[in-house]
Amino acid sequence: MADGRKSIFFFISLQIGLIVASNHIPVLIWSNQKSMQAIPTALAGHSINAEDFTKQYLEQLIQEKEQNLVVFMQDKLSIEDFSLYGDAYNEAGTGDTFHNVKNSMEKYSSTHLAKVANPESALTAIRQRFPGNIHEVKDGISHLEKGNNMYIVQLPGSRSPGKSASEALKQNDIIIGKTMKQLSNKAFTAIYTAKDSSKVRSEREAFGGRHLLQTDPAKYFLATVKKSESGPACITVFAKNITISVWTQNPKVVQVLTANMLPPASVTGTCTDTENKIKLAFNAAPTFTTLEMEFTFKGGFNGWTSNMTLNYAGGGFTSDGAKMTDAGKILKAATKFSYHCTNPRGINQTEGTTKADVVFQGLQVEPFMTDKDSKFSYPDDCDGFFSIGIWMGLITSLILISILTFGLAMIMRLDTMDRFDDPKGKTITVNVSE
Repeated sequence: MADGRKSIFFFISLQIGLIVASNHIPVLIWSNQKSMQAIPTALAGHSINAEDFTKQYLEQLIQEKEQNLVVFMQDKLSIEDFSLYGDAYNEAGTGDTFHNVKNSMEKYSSTHLAKVANPESALTAIRQRFPGNIHEVKDGISHLEKGNNMYIVQLPGSRSPGKSASEALKQNDIIIGKTMKQLSNKAFTAIYTAKDSSKVRSEREAFGGRHLLQTDPAKYFLATVKKSESGPACITVFAKNITISVWTQNPKVVQVLTANMLPPASVTGTCTDTENKIKLAFNAAPTFTTLEMEFTFKGGFNGWTSNMTLNYAGGGFTSDGAKMTDAGKILKAATKFSYHCTNPRGINQTEGTTKADVVFQGLQVEPFMTDKDSKFSYPDDCDGFFSIGIWMGLITSLILISILTFGLAMIMRLDTMDRFDDPKGKTITVNVSE
């Protein structure tokens, strides 16, 4: 068992390839009182939601009597931190930045969960049911109390200005090491996790939530609709840019009006359990005197779909609720998923003599939101799984495998010539006596 624990950081790093970018946070657990064999082992690439994390793991950890439950809470943490700063690929290494964490994982019964959704909320819920005293401390525990105690150690920020991530994480590791020395003669269970993921993803940041690429705020917009003023958002729409083109064509004349959109002048909408609406009004003068875009989202058992209408007036063009016929085919996703598309994607109006085209760049949209922090859910990306690079790799591999198979088949068909037999001379015969 000890040998298996020594490889824990190595195996954590191997799971990176199986983990899809998302706001999931790793959780490390070790204890000198309870065997981790009694709790479920997370499968590679499998994510654990907050409810399962509470029922299957945390509730079992608080059942022990006369124990100290220590939660090391960091601001941000991800699997990549262990790979970059923890000497993860050296099985015989000391853990580097995570030296004390690695020693604790090897010394005591331990387990790790690579993907836990919002572990902070689960720990907050279990805190209310903990049968003992709750202590919130910073930078370590000054003294230990008797009886059942839950210590929540708020570690310093791991991504603070003026200090590298490696230095900040090493400082936190020292605090964990000092705390473990204090608990060496006590019964304890330790949990190391964070409030948010530190994983650097393309098109994520801004506004304290899970939004898209960090850009100049003047070059993108974020629109939300809430059921109540103090409640979370039920619809969120993000885009770096929107380009709207309107034209008419006959055998002699082609007219085109184009407007590059900045943040909307006003955002309105309504939300129900089955239908969400958001209306964006833009100030696109002098190209358009009126320009409004309305999305209607309908929820179902398997996911949500959308309809889009466009109202515009200007330059001799007028439309009263032009239906963008491609919207239903493009803007859709599974339940509790957001739609995301980095590259420009056009939605066309094909009915009538006047045509319109709306091109979104860096679009992400989600109706029927359930996240209390108004963060986007896991994205359903328009690019799909098989990108150009993946197809090139698959085709190249198939060609090489075909060549190898053909070569092996040719080699297997070669016959060994009998160098002792002269075809022009007398046949050599060998008598074998019984």
